[in-house]
Amino acid sequence: GLFSFYEDHNSLNKREKKTDNFELNLRAKVTAIVPVEHMSMYFDGNKVQTLGYRVSYEYLANGETINSTDIIKNRETKRSDWRKIKSLDINDSVSIKINNQNPRESIIYFEAE
Repeated sequence: GLFSFYEDHNSLNKREKKTDNFELNLRAKVTAIVPVEHMSMYFDGNKVQTLGYRVSYEYLANGETINSTDIIKNRETKRSDWRKIKSLDINDSVSIKINNQNPRESIIYFEAE
């Protein structure tokens, strides 16, 4: 649930450090986007808060099509990148970095503007 979602978040620094360890830059095609939501109950009604997005994508590495998923939490992104995530659609192209040693390991990253 909610606690496991936030269990291991050291916010933006941890995500940026992970992308620094991955070297190859590629483009990937978004295949699915699912919001990770939390519902809170208040006296005046319920409120649904989006905590992040589960973004599935596919890319070509070493001649093989690889499907992967990245869960992007709102505390792991800059505000401008969060807006980009919220506007993603199926078949959109995203930048990813992959691990040279294991091309199945990848992460979505946002290029500096």
